[in-house]
Amino acid sequence: MTELKPKKTKTKKIAVWGTQILLAALFALAALGKLSRNPQWISRFRGYGYSAGFCVLIGALEAAGALGLLIPRIAGYAATGLLGIMSGALYTHLVNGEAPQAWRPLIFMVLLAIVISYRRPWPLKQRRQIVAEG
Repeated sequence: MTELKPKKTKTKKIAVWGTQILLAALFALAALGKLSRNPQWISRFRGYGYSAGFCVLIGALEAAGALGLLIPRIAGYAATGLLGIMSGALYTHLVNGEAPQAWRPLIFMVLLAIVISYRRPWPLKQRRQIVAEG
């Protein structure tokens, strides 16, 4: 059977690339503060009950994700990993009584979901193909 492929218009491509570049820049900036062991970031992580090492780990994962967003073949996977990190950030804000701060990870999560839906990591591609054939 033929595989159903969504139509990818030029405007949509430009919009998704813009979203990926914006996200990559923002995640790279956030990673820089964590990887440089900025005292403010360390203090925030410790306040949440996390270690300084965990702060650096999150920074490294954000840096890797930022780079991955700029490589089309892996952008969907990078966005999926960053979505997991943002889910953890959302959880951390909520359990620490910082509900008003939850808007930041939520905005990132929406933008990452847009990238994921456009770049479709492999398991999502396979599911779409199975549904089209079924």
